[in-house]
Amino acid sequence: MTRTKKILISLLALGALAAIGAGTYATFSAQTVNQNNTFATGTIILTNNVNNAAICYASGPGVGTITAGNSGNCNKVVNSDLNVGGGQAWGGVSLQNKGTLAGSTFTVTVPSCTPGDRAGEASTGTGDPCTKLDVAINEVQYFASTNASVNGAAVTSITTVAVPVTIPSATVLTLVSPTGQTVSVTTSGVTTAGATTINTNAFNTSGVTYPVGSTLYGGTATCIYGGASCAFDVTKTISTLVTAGAQTIGAGLAANAIANFVVAFQLDNTINNTFQGRTATWDLDWTLNQ
Repeated sequence: MTRTKKILISLLALGALAAIGAGTYATFSAQTVNQNNTFATGTIILTNNVNNAAICYASGPGVGTITAGNSGNCNKVVNSDLNVGGGQAWGGVSLQNKGTLAGSTFTVTVPSCTPGDRAGEASTGTGDPCTKLDVAINEVQYFASTNASVNGAAVTSITTVAVPVTIPSATVLTLVSPTGQTVSVTTSGVTTAGATTINTNAFNTSGVTYPVGSTLYGGTATCIYGGASCAFDVTKTISTLVTAGAQTIGAGLAANAIANFVVAFQLDNTINNTFQGRTATWDLDWTLNQ
């Protein structure tokens, strides 16, 4: 082997060793990790409780699953039959935002009212009761529904379905039957939310029996739709409410907040024979938007 070849081989060997040595040098480093980042949405779930009966959820039966529409069909507020002019129908409904987000707009709407013939009648008229059915929708502070009939000259307690909100002592309430008879009562003690008895100062029903499903209401009241002070008004009918569209309720409904309503209807005394044997059917749509 020549001297030149020996030199070349030595240089190649040194280069290989240098390359191997270069891979063993240490470098400084540091690392942080932002783990398990999440983004979650809240809920708006409106519950509807007619006369404090079974709770109906917008999301469906029970708690349910929220669908794209998030809309549930609930019990009717009134179911009144065999009326004449001046006949009334009263009911109550309690709504709660069971979600975790506040709703900023809260409305009630009657999308349509459909007239028809009462089943079983031999003959009927052709009048449209929707145009003669006066309506009053009142938001009230305190609300309860009776779970036993109320009658007597010295009544001191009223059995109810669980009341949705606490009613203070010495609160003046109106007890109204499903057909519109009324009597004023005053609470004799605090009725806590969830209680099923309202104790009162003695009052006289004056011979009227208030059946199961009668409504108690009182406290601050805000008329959502109706005449002056939410009295019946021939210019405030189901038909005019359909035309008027959505009626705004306050400034929305906070998470877990409850809103109570008394809903009343009266058949106008100006009806004539063309309204015999006729029916009116409509929906009350309550909508809460975030």
